[in-house]
Amino acid sequence: MSEANETADDLPPLRRERALVSGAILVWSNGAPICRKRAFAERRLDIGRDERCGIDVSHDKAASRRHAEISNDEGGVRVRDLGSHNGTFLNGEKVDGERTVPYPAVLRVGGSVFLLDSDVDRLDGREDLLDGDEVAGAAIKRVWSAAAQAAQHDRSLLIHGETGAGKERVARLFHQEGPRARGTLVAINCAEIREDRTEADLFGHKRAAYTGAVADRAGAFERAHGGTLFFDEIGELSLDVQAKLLRALQERTILPVGGDTPKKVDLGICCATHRDLTAMVAAGKFREDLLRRLVEREVHLPPLRERREEIPFFAEMFRRRIPGAPQLTARFIEACLPRRWKGNVRELQVAVERSAADAVAHGFPLVDFHEELFPTELPDLAPAPPSQQPGQEQPGREQPPPKVEPKQRERSKKVAANDARVDLTVKAFDGNVAAAAEHLGMPVSSVYLAVKRHGERKR
Repeated sequence: MSEANETADDLPPLRRERALVSGAILVWSNGAPICRKRAFAERRLDIGRDERCGIDVSHDKAASRRHAEISNDEGGVRVRDLGSHNGTFLNGEKVDGERTVPYPAVLRVGGSVFLLDSDVDRLDGREDLLDGDEVAGAAIKRVWSAAAQAAQHDRSLLIHGETGAGKERVARLFHQEGPRARGTLVAINCAEIREDRTEADLFGHKRAAYTGAVADRAGAFERAHGGTLFFDEIGELSLDVQAKLLRALQERTILPVGGDTPKKVDLGICCATHRDLTAMVAAGKFREDLLRRLVEREVHLPPLRERREEIPFFAEMFRRRIPGAPQLTARFIEACLPRRWKGNVRELQVAVERSAADAVAHGFPLVDFHEELFPTELPDLAPAPPSQQPGQEQPGREQPPPKVEPKQRERSKKVAANDARVDLTVKAFDGNVAAAAEHLGMPVSSVYLAVKRHGERKR
């Protein structure tokens, strides 16, 4: 058919962008997590114990009958206190009269906590986000579904996600839902591979292959034969190791160190990284042919700060793991929600378990928020302008001492305090950086850098 004769029925359907619907998400109510959304629908919503309120919190004895009013506003969300007895708190600050802030925002009314969000329809309507003994909001459910589909049709999966966001769970699902589920899932942390032992770790070795090789040992590929091999932090591999890995993936054959008989392997491959591998290819730090081999299917695992509605469920789950821990307060949940959680779920776990254990130790009736028990939240450090880069001083001119602003000084103190905490944690794990990094919810490279900075300050 010619273009002139095409009808509307012959044309591909237009892809419609989903309209964003702003509203409030009740995430903590009556001392427990919940996920109940309410759209603004271009009108004001009042919150209170009166059953006629747009958002009814009649169970909340700390709320007033008509406590506060919220509405969509140009540039964000407007919150107005309606003369409440216990106050209305927006992003941790008491509202006097009314106030407008950008989305997303955190609202506390009595003992109830809300997320004010520009897109409440991203949620799937479930009020309980617990899936067995795991927390799974709508975004994570979509990732799990994509991984399960990939397991049915693809031999490899690449997972993009930050440290502590749950990449291991996705890898386990890819293994369990695929044709090799009866085999073994073997995980290897690429950040911990020693270059002088790479081939032995990956492909195994024969007895007497090198000093200390007192017996034959199977490598990761052989142990995963018939199952799945999971490379965590694949972006940490050196180019030399990448070449050896590519060869094994292409040939599906390995040769143990000191051996003379190649072994065939049949396995699925799952990789995870927090790095931009495409950018690394452009920078010459990652092999393009290896990337093509690894990316039959890829999924993006959103960080915890992009799925904040899960935070109260995780917090309650971690609290229950501390014997005798009392109930979490609404103020504790309010403090958790706006944080960036760069270490994601692992970092949140440390904060909750530390706070719960402290409450038990001191006999507190509730687990309340105490800043000193939370991991130090580091700011993003911006590079200096080109004219101020180290080593760029003009010759022959004495440079004035750098001016240290109060905010910069405070930031430096926070960095130093965090570095000291990281160094202490590494010592507590007897120098095992990988174990300390997992406990802290930080990348291994960041732990090394923090320990290095702390050591330099002590000189």
